[in-house]
Amino acid sequence: MSTETTDALDLDAVRAQIARAHTLIGELSSGTTRWRMSVPVDVDRDSDMILSAALTAADALLAEVQRLTAERDGLAETLDQVNRTGVAGRMHPVDKAFYDLTVRERDFERVRGNRLTVERDQARAEVQRLREVCAAVAELRDRWHRQPGHTEEADALDAVLDDVEATP
Repeated sequence: MSTETTDALDLDAVRAQIARAHTLIGELSSGTTRWRMSVPVDVDRDSDMILSAALTAADALLAEVQRLTAERDGLAETLDQVNRTGVAGRMHPVDKAFYDLTVRERDFERVRGNRLTVERDQARAEVQRLREVCAAVAELRDRWHRQPGHTEEADALDAVLDDVEATP
């Protein structure tokens, strides 16, 4: 797999050709410019040549994207083979130590991230459970207030329950 292209793709030139084609299409659509074709061909002024240059540049971009995608897929396959065949076992000891450390670090981060997610979800569940308990206590207090014979002792109970609800 070669990382070199056969022809260097000048992205600025491609952008300029595409912008020029967009401008021409707008002018043709609005009627400010008429379709131009000349003999001999004038690549800088002929409408068909301007549009053709933009389409040719777009084709070149697509071909380059396709080539790079194939190269990326090939590199990914090579990396998979390296991981499957244990090429790390044939590395220089320093390189192998670095490789092993990198793998352990990646695995640690994955496990730590999973553990933190679980802990966060458990904390959210506990907060929800406490909210439900507070709502149940408030409902019990409201029912108590509606009972006949509500007394000063009930007011003392309210003060205790208010302290409990105010505690974080």
